[in-house]
Amino acid sequence: MPVQNRLLIDSVIDGEGSVILFGAGGAGVAALNALEKKGREVLAFCDNDKEKQGRQVGGVVVKSPDYILENPDSLVLITTDNAQDIANQLVELGHKNYACFSIGFDLDRWSGHFRNDVLEGNQKEFNSIHDLLADEESQAVYRSVVEFRQTLDPVRLRLSKYPQYFHPDVKPQVNDVIVDGGAWVGDSAYTFASHVGAAGKIFSFEPGSLSFDRMSEMVSREGLTDIVVPLNSGLWSASGKQSLNSDITYDSGFYIDESGSEAIDVQGLDEFFGSLNLVPSLIKMDIEGSEIEAIMGAESVLRNHAPRLQISLYHTPQHLWEIPLLLKDLQPNYEFFVGHHSQHLFETVLYARCDKK
Repeated sequence: MPVQNRLLIDSVIDGEGSVILFGAGGAGVAALNALEKKGREVLAFCDNDKEKQGRQVGGVVVKSPDYILENPDSLVLITTDNAQDIANQLVELGHKNYACFSIGFDLDRWSGHFRNDVLEGNQKEFNSIHDLLADEESQAVYRSVVEFRQTLDPVRLRLSKYPQYFHPDVKPQVNDVIVDGGAWVGDSAYTFASHVGAAGKIFSFEPGSLSFDRMSEMVSREGLTDIVVPLNSGLWSASGKQSLNSDITYDSGFYIDESGSEAIDVQGLDEFFGSLNLVPSLIKMDIEGSEIEAIMGAESVLRNHAPRLQISLYHTPQHLWEIPLLLKDLQPNYEFFVGHHSQHLFETVLYARCDKK
C-alpha cells in the first residue's frame, strides 16, 4: 500500500519548531500537556468557537483560524473529534502542513499505531487482509485506515456510510442473542435492544465497576431488564481473575493490564454459553485490546456456530491483521467486511458473517 506525503509521529512529538493546536477543548488541553512534557512549543490554540477566541486555555491564547494564515510555515495539530472536517477547512485555507493529534490524552499508549517500523514492516500482512475482504468498499476503508496511520492526515480516512455496529449484512436482528463485549455505560445495549425485540437477549459485559453501575441504572430506568443482562465481568480466554488499569482519566478506555489496580472477574464465552445451554447469534467486542484473548475463549462457539461478529480492530496496531487471520483460521467460512466510524484513529470495526456453517 504505497502512499505519498508521509508524516511520522516522531516528527510531530519530537520535531523542531513551534506548533498550533486546532481545537481548544479537552483533547486540546491534553495535547498541550503532552507536547509541553516533550519540550515542544505551542504558539496558540485556534478554534472555530468565537466565544473561546481571545481567552487563554492552559496559559495559551485561543485565536481564530485566520491566525494560521499569519503563520503559514507552522505545523497545525488537529485536536478535535471532527478531525476530518478541520483538515478540510485547513485545505480550503490553503494550509497543508497539518496532522491529526487525537491521541494526546494517552500518547504513550496510542503513538505506536503511527510508528514507521509497524507501518513499513508489515506491508505483507496489510496486503493479505486487504485481499481477504469481501467487497471493494471494505478494501477502500481498510486502505484508508492504513494510509491515515502513514500520513496522520484524516482526509485520507474513508468513513463508512452506515452507523457503527449496523453494517447492512452484520447488524442486530429480531430475536438475536447478543454478546455486548465492552458495554461501558450501556450505550450499545440500549441501541441493540430496540432491534432484537421482546424475545431477544443481550448479555452486556462490563468489567469497570463504575461503568457497570451506570449501565445497570440505565437498564432499569429504560425498562430493559427482560432484554439486557448486565454482567460485571470482562471477556477473556477462560473464566478467572485479571487486573484492570482503571487509573487512566477516560473510563471508556479501561483495559486489562497485569499492573492494573482493580481486580476484576473475566469470562470465557465457551464456558459462559455452555452453562446456559445457549448459542449467541451476534458477538460485538470493543474490549480495549483483549479481543484476541476473548476470541480464543469463544473458539468452540466460533467453530461450531459461526455467529455474526463485530470486532474492534484499533486497540493495537497488530490487530489490523492478527484478528482477521485468527478468525479465518478458526472459522474458514467467515466473510469479512471493515467499517470505520470516526474522523480519527478510533472505531475501526471488523464485521463477519457466515452463510455456511
